[in-house]
Order: sequence, then structure tokens, then C-alpha cells
Amino acid sequence: MEKINYKLLAWLSVLLLVLLIVFYVIEFDYIGNTIGFNHLVVKSLVVAFFAGILLGLHFQKKGKEQVDRIRIWSASLLLPLFFAPWLGSLTNRMMPRNAVIVKSFEFVEERPFAASAYGFLQGETVEEDGCYLFVYYEGEIHRLKRKKCEFHDRENGDVIDLPVRKGLWGYEVVDR
Repeated sequence: MEKINYKLLAWLSVLLLVLLIVFYVIEFDYIGNTIGFNHLVVKSLVVAFFAGILLGLHFQKKGKEQVDRIRIWSASLLLPLFFAPWLGSLTNRMMPRNAVIVKSFEFVEERPFAASAYGFLQGETVEEDGCYLFVYYEGEIHRLKRKKCEFHDRENGDVIDLPVRKGLWGYEVVDR
């Protein structure tokens, strides 16, 4: 039987965790452009909780002492809960039910934004990094993130068309 290199396994686990966190951060833009993302996140967390319980029940026998079983249960519950919103959004977005269709939204307003990791100097001219688009759709106001401001000539109440794709779980994602 081959000897397992635990040090290499530990480094690979850390690298995998860092990569998952990077992918999670990238997915934030898409989570924000999902109509009804709050419900998607809650449903993902509920599924992850029950999946964590099943994992904990399955792997608890591997712990020889009580402390080991507590670690197993903690990992079995917390890791799925942490990554559930990312996985729910990713699967919803990457496995669409249909092609992109154009839907009508009621325009509310558009606000440019600029982001900087170090802040801005007083008097510095700042270029916009993107635009928040506020629309009224299905009885709620939604904030969507866009790459640039496109609706300068529109007023509150005008109807605009945006590309939308319904995802695997039935949540609509507005394309950027």
C-alpha cells in the first residue's frame, strides 16, 4: 500500500480553497444581476445544510475521538454552507434553460460608479468603471451592474429592453 504524502495533500487543499474563493468573488457580479437572487441564496443554503448533515452522518464514523467527530461535523456543515450561494448561482447561470431573450423593464435611474482599492485623491479626475442600472420589474426595484452607462437619454418610467436568460433553477440572469 502506498504511503500518502499528507503535506502535499494539505498544500493542494489550500490551493483548491483559494481557487474556490477567487471563483466566488468573480461570481459576485452575476449574483447581483440575478432577478430574485435572495431566494436563490436561501434555497442554496437550505440544500447545503441538509447535504452537510448527510456528509456529517456519513463521515462521523471516521473520527476515533469526540474531538475528531466535532471537526468532521464542523467541516461537513460549514464548507457546504459557505460555498452554496456560489454553486447555486454558478449552476443557474452556466446551465440555462433557454437562449437569451429580450425582456422589457421599467427604467428608474442609472448611476455611474468608480472603484479603487486605494481610494481617490481629492481633486483627482475619476473615470467610471461601470454603471448601476435601477429598473422596476415584477413589482420590485432591482439594481443591475452594467459595464457602462447606456441609457443617458431615458427618464424614470421609460421602458427599456435588456437581454435575459433563464437559468437552470428558474432564476433570470440579466446579461452584462
